[in-house]
Parts: sequence; structure tokens; C-alpha cells
Amino acid sequence: RSLEDVFADLYDRAFAGKEAWELLPTTQAALHDLRRWCDSHGCQLGVLSNMDDRLPKILESMDILKPFDFVVTSYGCGIEKPAAGIFDQALSCAGISRSEAASSKRPLALHCGDSAKRDLRGALAAGWAALHLDGDCEDLPPLQLEAGQMSTPTFAWQAPHFGHVLGLLE
Repeated sequence: RSLEDVFADLYDRAFAGKEAWELLPTTQAALHDLRRWCDSHGCQLGVLSNMDDRLPKILESMDILKPFDFVVTSYGCGIEKPAAGIFDQALSCAGISRSEAASSKRPLALHCGDSAKRDLRGALAAGWAALHLDGDCEDLPPLQLEAGQMSTPTFAWQAPHFGHVLGLLE
């Protein structure tokens, strides 16, 4: 087998199948509840990831693609988090203009992610609310950012898993 064949096998099968990924036990139920909440509140639910074109296939293989209205990847839009452009692309997919989001007194979008730099700071800088997922965190405290890190009031929290997101929306 050639190196190209081995790479293709790894790229297309090994890292794109559900065997290479793991969901936290709370993920399925949290997505179901969040989808129901979004349906009853006229909201869009999407995925925003620094990932390539395999992401929809991966989500489908894990049986979690269906709850989402859209999937935005850095590969697809050519911009990686924490850059504001990828967050703007997700707003557009959700039917929210950048000017509408910028003129709102409260964030019109919430981003959940496990990277303080790419997810938390990227979302806040783009004008979104942010939930930083940290498995070592035990509850849902508002994050206190150091003075001077953000120029606007922040809507940021930390939680041990995605299952806490509805607590922020209620």
C-alpha cells in the first residue's frame, strides 16, 4: 500500500468514524432538550468548529447531526476560531445579521466550547455569550474576567459539561 492509501484510510475511516470520538454521557439528552427549547423559542441550533469537511459525517455517525440546523467549519469558511469571521458566518446561518447582533444590548447567540482562547475569548470578542466547558468545574459560575480583557459587559460562564446549557437559557 502506498502512503496515500494509508493516509486516505486514516483520514476517511479511522478519524471520521464514531470509534475515534467520544460523547459525554449527558450529550444526547442535552441536545434533545436544547433542540426542543430552540423549537419552542424560534431559535437556530448550530455547530461551529475548527474542523474540516468530515464533521457532518462524524456527527451523523454519532447520531447527533439531526438536532442541528447548520454546521459551520473553519475548513468550509476559511476562517478559524477565535477570529470573529467564523462567528459571523454562524450568525448568518442562523439568520442574524452582524449589525443586528452588534446593536443588541444582550448577546443574540451563545457559544459552548472547551478552549478558553478559541471558544470563550473568540465568542466574547465577537459579541456572543459563552459557556466554557471544563470537566474540572463543579457548577455553573459566571466567569470573572480580568479587568481590561474585554471592553464590553461579558456574558460568560463555566460548566463541567454541555448539559448545563439550558440552565443559562431559562
